[in-house]
Amino acid sequence: MAKILIFKGKKPPENKGEVNFARFAKKYLPDDFVLITNPEINNVEVDFLLFGPDKFLAVEVKYWLGVIMENPFGKWKIIYRNREKSEYDPFFQAQRERKAVNKFVYDRFGIKFQSKCLIINMAPGAEFNVTKRQKNFILFQYKNDESLRKLLAEGNFGKMPRDLAGKLRRAFLSYWGSQLEESDPDLWAWDCFSNNKTFICLHPRENREISEQNNDAILSFIKGYPLDAIAKWEDLLYSEIVTPLEKSFVIVNLAYAYYRVGNFKELVSMLYTYSFTEEAGEFKEYLEFLLALAYFKLGGRDNLEKARRIAERLPKEGLIEKDELLKLLFNIYSALGEWEKAKKALNGLSGKGDGAIRQRLLLVEEKLRKKK
Repeated sequence: MAKILIFKGKKPPENKGEVNFARFAKKYLPDDFVLITNPEINNVEVDFLLFGPDKFLAVEVKYWLGVIMENPFGKWKIIYRNREKSEYDPFFQAQRERKAVNKFVYDRFGIKFQSKCLIINMAPGAEFNVTKRQKNFILFQYKNDESLRKLLAEGNFGKMPRDLAGKLRRAFLSYWGSQLEESDPDLWAWDCFSNNKTFICLHPRENREISEQNNDAILSFIKGYPLDAIAKWEDLLYSEIVTPLEKSFVIVNLAYAYYRVGNFKELVSMLYTYSFTEEAGEFKEYLEFLLALAYFKLGGRDNLEKARRIAERLPKEGLIEKDELLKLLFNIYSALGEWEKAKKALNGLSGKGDGAIRQRLLLVEEKLRKKK
């Protein structure tokens, strides 16, 4: 069982690919492997640093579904279920990360060597149409746990003399020291949009001009240009010719887009400061759910308390699926260390027969025993 270390005060990864990779490492990699999550190295954030007895790797994790098409001149194209979006070239990201790691290791520890970066796509069944290869980084498509275990535990990629691997591990762990703490990825937060659901509202309404602008923003969002979509919705939000009905759809679309791009402060400002939950009354439950999520994502005890107050007053049967609400409540209670309430939320999900839920119940019960 590999050891997973996170930085104190920093939230664990929530990206589905990163969470799945950490859970894989905990379950399938040997005890002498260590993973450090999301270290910032020379102003570059790396998803994981992986240390083995004879191995050292920077790891960049993706969760890309569908057909992935390389573009040597810009963003790559991803096609999934007749939808298309763009993503940054992962080879460019890998090169940037390994250069940052190499410089950091030399400047801080006086060790000069060429690190390697593993790019891994944890989404099963993806199809890569890629020709580019580099000796210092590779792209690995996850197929099953055993193939990934062999690559990391037994493969040659990232392999080095044991004395150098041990020296690097000691140097990093000593450098960050008390900033790191062990973490259990089985208790990391659920993504409350785990089914990739969308709430984008397509609608031809009585105000044809505004509807077309709104649908144009929706199209930008679906194609993978969320910032363009946000700019269009922000313009529409304060347009004098938007009808009340139209405005409620724009509010919902913009709030969802803010959440998806991680602009949680702007989402809170929009929904709380300007009380837009009241202006889009028919979507009030959904907007309050997004508001609770945003407070949770912002972290800190005050924000977590706000998230709890909002989430606890949402109806168990309504616009928000009960399971999604229970997952959010579990996330909040766990972050606050309220394990009795976390257990109650899990019990509401336990009828699903999900092994991950049963595992979390065991872990929460262990927390409760230690607390006593």
